[in-house]
Amino acid sequence: MMNKMSPLTLARLLAYLLHNAVTKPGFSAYKPNNYQAFYRNPLPVYDRILREQPVFFAPSMASWIVSRYDDVSAGLRDPRLDPNFRLWRFAPASQGNSDWDKVINGLLFTLDKASHSRIRRLTAPAFGPRTISRIEQACAGIVERCLDDITPGGTINFAAQVAQQIPREVVAALVGVKKADHPRFAALTESVMLLFDPSQNADTRHAQQGVDLMREYIAERRNNPSDDFLSQLINHVEDGDRISEWEAIGLVASLIAAGPDTSSDDLNFAIYNMLLNPGVKEQLLADPSLIDNFILEHTRHNHFGYAAPIRFALEDVEIGGHTIRKGEMIRFLIPAANRDPQVFDRPEQFDLQRDNLNKVLRYGVGAHFCVGSAIAQTIARTTLQAWLQRFPQMQLAAEPVYEKHLTSRRMQSLMLQL
Repeated sequence: MMNKMSPLTLARLLAYLLHNAVTKPGFSAYKPNNYQAFYRNPLPVYDRILREQPVFFAPSMASWIVSRYDDVSAGLRDPRLDPNFRLWRFAPASQGNSDWDKVINGLLFTLDKASHSRIRRLTAPAFGPRTISRIEQACAGIVERCLDDITPGGTINFAAQVAQQIPREVVAALVGVKKADHPRFAALTESVMLLFDPSQNADTRHAQQGVDLMREYIAERRNNPSDDFLSQLINHVEDGDRISEWEAIGLVASLIAAGPDTSSDDLNFAIYNMLLNPGVKEQLLADPSLIDNFILEHTRHNHFGYAAPIRFALEDVEIGGHTIRKGEMIRFLIPAANRDPQVFDRPEQFDLQRDNLNKVLRYGVGAHFCVGSAIAQTIARTTLQAWLQRFPQMQLAAEPVYEKHLTSRRMQSLMLQL
């Protein structure tokens, strides 16, 4: 568990923010805390950041913001930058050995390089072709059941009725969570998501429900292994080594952190971008094989994130001519990087035929490339293809309504006329 920030640390943080606000370059138009205005259309702000101040300090985020494609891509690969939030100079102290600490210590983005490589190696078979094939089948069934409940010709909240439901069910199916246990699994999901803000604290009593559930499931798979994902994850042995109970829970928690909520945001913005850009829906209906191009281009053109991924400097590092000190926080502005005109020609234009879509930053790069990327891609492709087939006449019924979120322009509602 992360303790709450002490009064002394809080005072140090406030002094640091005040000092940096005065002495470091800023960018006043970057106002994600004013979410009602900012979430609606931050693209002009991103474009200005790229032109005017590609690296700056944002006091409201207690972070450096890095936006140029080359700086972002290099930074995500830089071994001097680490995703472990315990490395933040103002991180609250850990109590050390609670169950929640054990979960945190097993997260992929808190492991040191050697441990990270070991876990990736030991768990690779669990993410093999057989698992992906099963997830594709499970996802197809979940999508069909979800869409069967929707009446053509009506008006629905796509965010609540589709985008929120499908990814959560897919990840629960991957782990093998029974329907009756979904609320306990959600307790783990909600607690893990709080970890993206080092100043926040999970309610460990709430999180414990999900932790206990995973311990029960792992014990069951240890005693009665099958060929499902969780059994493969915990029972694979390589050179006498296999992952521990807490490492397995940490891996599942890592999937949660990168999974359901991110996929929900992705689906919402995919539909929104499809309808905002004239002719795109018609192109996809005429040529469904363009769906993977669409997924990349919608990510590039108008990304839902605004303040992640996060890294912490292990030593003083220079980025874009600015020195970032050891222990400082950096947020890589992926949606700006994906609109960098030095990499993507005519970035404001939505183009399904771009010849460098392989450069779009969608799942991260380097050692921390998202382990669940194939799962997320399956959710996006399966859902969007089925949705287009069922509801080709869809139109926006109202502009999205957003809710404040730590890293994402999260849609509370996306009303569609079917």
